[in-house]
Amino acid sequence: MSDSPIDALLGLHRIDAELYSLKKRAEALDGGKSIAQEIEGLKAELEEAHQKAKTLSSELTDKEVQQQSFKEKIDSLNKRMFDGSINTPREIENTEKEIENLKELSSKNDDRLLELYELAPPAVEAEKEVKEKLEAKEAELQNLKENSAAMLAEIKSNFAQLIKERPEAAKGIDAGSMSLYEAARKKTGGIGMAEVDDDGYCSVCGVTVPERSKALIREDKVSTCEECKCVLFVMVPEVEEEE
Repeated sequence: MSDSPIDALLGLHRIDAELYSLKKRAEALDGGKSIAQEIEGLKAELEEAHQKAKTLSSELTDKEVQQQSFKEKIDSLNKRMFDGSINTPREIENTEKEIENLKELSSKNDDRLLELYELAPPAVEAEKEVKEKLEAKEAELQNLKENSAAMLAEIKSNFAQLIKERPEAAKGIDAGSMSLYEAARKKTGGIGMAEVDDDGYCSVCGVTVPERSKALIREDKVSTCEECKCVLFVMVPEVEEEE
């Protein structure tokens, strides 16, 4: 059994404080929720960029085909005009009108082609950039999940080891002190002891520790914080032995 109830409690407190720390570390592990949300946003952005690029590229292809068709029709009609295939005045007049109509359509088509040559390539590049961002975020999420899983496994292993050590550390503590300690742990969510710092404040809740409580601690007696109910202790600096 320990020489004082404070010393006995400190051994248990060190284990419980580490258990508390491990629990908080596990709770703080980032499962990638924020990154997953970014990924969903990028997926929507990619779909929009893909549809835009697809629409413009498809239209560009269609317009190029149309432009080639206009050229071939105009060339064919001109050839017929000059090779004697068309020789009556009415046929010549109708053919000339058809050529003019085709040229007008070709001109409008060409104007749109010029616009598409400006619009389509940037749209395709924008889709590519969004896709690369999405792939990078997906890789980041996968890496985060793997790291979090490894850290969680380590935390669980350390937690299990400390749980095994806890009963032995609790053996030397009297029932009264243990009752106060466990009540404090219940109130704080896991911490049963609090250090009185150099300025006389409780390290858990920050209130000023009365002199009467400090006196009890100096006498190796159990004293609790009036606010958080933690069992108080003062760390005594280790004195180096002279050679």
